[in-house]
Amino acid sequence: MKINVWLASTIIAITFLLFPVLQQIAFFTHLTPMYIISVISLLFLYPKFLIKKPFLLIIIYFIVVLFNHWSGDSYFSESSAVWTEIVGLFIGMSFFGYVYDNKNIISIRPLFIAFFIMFSYSSLVTWVLYFQGYSLYDLGLDNPILDSLYSIGMMDYVFPHLVPMLIPAFVSGFRNKNNSTNVRYMFLVLVIFSIMLVVACQAFTPLLVALFSLVLSILVLSGGLRKNIKRIGIVCLILFPFAFSPKIQQDTLRFAKTFVNPEGNYYNKLQDLEYTIYLGSNSAGGALEGRTGLYQDTYHTIANNLLFGTNSSTYGGHSAIPDRFAVLGLVGFIPLLLVVLYQIKLSFKIINEESKAYYLIGVISLICTIMMKNMIRPMTWILMFIYLPLLIKTYGPTNIKYQK
Repeated sequence: MKINVWLASTIIAITFLLFPVLQQIAFFTHLTPMYIISVISLLFLYPKFLIKKPFLLIIIYFIVVLFNHWSGDSYFSESSAVWTEIVGLFIGMSFFGYVYDNKNIISIRPLFIAFFIMFSYSSLVTWVLYFQGYSLYDLGLDNPILDSLYSIGMMDYVFPHLVPMLIPAFVSGFRNKNNSTNVRYMFLVLVIFSIMLVVACQAFTPLLVALFSLVLSILVLSGGLRKNIKRIGIVCLILFPFAFSPKIQQDTLRFAKTFVNPEGNYYNKLQDLEYTIYLGSNSAGGALEGRTGLYQDTYHTIANNLLFGTNSSTYGGHSAIPDRFAVLGLVGFIPLLLVVLYQIKLSFKIINEESKAYYLIGVISLICTIMMKNMIRPMTWILMFIYLPLLIKTYGPTNIKYQK
């Protein structure tokens, strides 16, 4: 069997970008070498990407971001922030474009096998370390002991925030009876480890998004996208009166608090939510008060600098999408939006009709995350543009009735 060297090097580089333990093994103190290897490999693997529409959109966005950097923008003040903003889009879109044009998904199954092995191992290690008192939430991003923990397999703080978008792909792979028993159990393991990883992180936002993603994925049944949207919509309408009842909300939060550590972050966030509900819609309690203040700062900045954005640091700084809108304005935000929408459109084209609901849930889950957290990294686009659609396309449910 002939090995495509450029495809193999791209798969290796992308896998290294996702898992800190591999970076430690390779003695990389910075991700720059892996970014360079990924980009060079993709240029040789899929040179046609340079004349495709997505590349033009990325270049337009790059020019806007670069101009903001040169003009003293506080958000893109570091040159590394400029090129890492672009490199993730390039890697994700060009690799997907290669698969899309060549229609050869089987050739990239090693990418999924490597992901399964490394994700399972790192999630399990992160879970064990959590019970030894090392939660990602408490460790933060700059703790000096992180490198030693990464070297034995601990996941970083960003990945648990992004993994909820992959839960629909894992559920779809498990529920597809056309997959072999071993493959289905692999996806079941990924679902379980995803929840374990989010819990070990101890951050509240990914837990909420993960539960949202899991519940909606379970509600997806056989049929096309429209049928599933109607089905989920009916369930939401039934639950709507209960979900917006303050008494039911408070009772639910009190019930949830009985399952978590009274001294942990989850308990504190549930307490803050309960207090916020008690105060009413115009107030926020506890840590939520500071968070809502940051969001309000961002939206005020957007309103006052709608067209060209701002170079100042008046934006809130805690929500990836609104923050980019605030600093780039419509001039910069529209190119980014077009890049993402173009990729979503291409993904919908290749995904089977019966699996499209899973993909939509994954996209919505990511939107929820990056609207509440500043979690756009190259990893974000790699997972959204490559793993989410291609896992669903390769292993998700299919029904000949819906094939075009």
